[in-house]
Amino acid sequence: MSRVTQGSILSTRLFTVLINIAIVKLRDSGVGCSINNIFIACIHSADYIIVLSATVSGLQEMLIFLTKILRILICQVTVSIQ
Repeated sequence: MSRVTQGSILSTRLFTVLINIAIVKLRDSGVGCSINNIFIACIHSADYIIVLSATVSGLQEMLIFLTKILRILICQVTVSIQ
């Protein structure tokens, strides 16, 4: 399997598409935070994703869900809790 070169125009666009798919699937799963039915449980910028939940168990569920989705989409996933 060949890879897309890091830093190329194609890699940026593919990454954006994959992250958007993952976020839509996370939103549709029903876990995470919402305010007035607006999904705010996932904030992303560049290559970082921040997930928000009212409970620790909800946060764990979101991390497991995102990890599974991103692995299906063939992305390397590193989970960091700070």
